[in-house]
Formats: sequence, structure tokens, C-alpha cells
Amino acid sequence: MKRRAVCFLIATMILILSPPAATPSQQWERVGDAAWAEAKSIEGFEEILGNMLDAFEEHAVIRLPMESCLEEDELGQILDRIYYRRDLVAASLSRMEATIRFASGVNTVEFLFTWIETRRQREEVQQKVPDILSSILHPGMTERQKLEAIHDHVVSTVNYDDAMLGRGAWEAMRGRAVCQGYALLTGALLAGAGFENRIVLSDDHAWNLVLTGGAWRHIDTAFDDPIIIGGGKPSGISREAFLKTDARMSALGHRWDEARYPAAR
Repeated sequence: MKRRAVCFLIATMILILSPPAATPSQQWERVGDAAWAEAKSIEGFEEILGNMLDAFEEHAVIRLPMESCLEEDELGQILDRIYYRRDLVAASLSRMEATIRFASGVNTVEFLFTWIETRRQREEVQQKVPDILSSILHPGMTERQKLEAIHDHVVSTVNYDDAMLGRGAWEAMRGRAVCQGYALLTGALLAGAGFENRIVLSDDHAWNLVLTGGAWRHIDTAFDDPIIIGGGKPSGISREAFLKTDARMSALGHRWDEARYPAAR
């Protein structure tokens, strides 16, 4: 899984744009193409930024009053905490640039976020998920049968992208992606079917956790979609990494930060 690029630009100057009037019912306003907010504390700054990322904002500006300039390391820690709690954000963000400007006791932090999918692509995925689910799920199915149908649909319709370019659900829906795309598409289908789920991220792989029958279980659709060297897909659909416990996934060679995710025992 390709790691997102991060860039900090530190400056001490006054931002030319003027902030909008605050609206109590909203966390941020729009100024041109930017989401603009006023934070009263570091905690408020982190909450607003996290919610902006949840909304897939591409251009964001947050003003934060402080006695000194917000340090690059401090901002990096805030972003790390946000990524740690938000699997979808961490899996979907390709690049982040931040510019910190400090003047008259106010930090103005401007962000540029690049996502692996465009807004139009995300909307297309959201529109097509119900159609896919209506074609593979049927009345009277058990939870396990629904999960099998989702797993098997992804395994049978997506091919692993050897060029390492297809990283999103949109690319996976079009038939070619790396593990990140498999996990994002699987997660979108699980959520659309009403299953609580997480995207598990390691240094070089991504898969899913799903809550079923009151217990968490792993599903790795990319792992279950092997490629035969010199040939195509093997006959049949593997379920070697379907609804597995932590112990079983570890035995398959998966490694991840177990403290970050609910236990699958």
C-alpha cells in the first residue's frame, strides 16, 4: 500500500483572506473553495480538522489563537491522532500540505488535501453500491450468507493491479486495484449492507474487520484473490482469509497494530 506524502510549509505572515462570520450551527464556513473555521483550543482544532477530513475536504483553513506559533511537530502529532482513529481517512488520503502562519497571537493553518479518489468518483461509488447489493443480496439471507456474497463479489470482479495504480474503491469497482482498493470497496459494500466495519492498515497491506454475530472478524478479499504466475485466477473462490480471528490472520502472515483495532477472538 502506497504511503501518503506529507509536506509542511511554515511561515510567519498575515493571511490575506478574511474569515467569514461564525455560524453557531456549523463547524465551518466556505470562503471560495476553502472550508474555513475558527477553533478556540487545540482540542477544538483537532476535532474540526478531523471532521473536515471525514468530509473529504480538499482545501481547509483553521484559525487558532495561541501565544506562540504552532510547531510542525505538534501539528504532525494532531494529524497522527486523527489518522489513527479514522481508518477511512488514513486509507483514502494521498497527500497533505500544510502552511502555518502566525501573526498577532493567531495561528492560521491552511491545508491542501489530495485524495486517492475525486469527489465525482466517490459519489459514483456511493450511487453504485446499492445496485451491487441488490444484485447479490436476497431476502432471507443470514449474516454469514450476506458476508459471503460481498466477499465473493469483490474476489470475482476485481483483479489485482500489477501496475500498483488502482488504490480506491472506484478503481476496484471498475475491475482493477491493489489491496487498498479491495479493502475500500469491501468496506463500502459492508457499510451499505448495514455491517459495522473497519479498514485495517499495515505498512504494506490493507483489509477489513467486520462485526458479525457480536464478534469482530477479519476479511481480506485481496488475499483471497491470488494470481497464478503466468496465468489468471485459480478456479473457485478462496475463503482462506474470510471471517478469521486475530490468531488465524497472524498465522497467515498478517501483521498490524492490534491495539488500534477491536480484537477478533
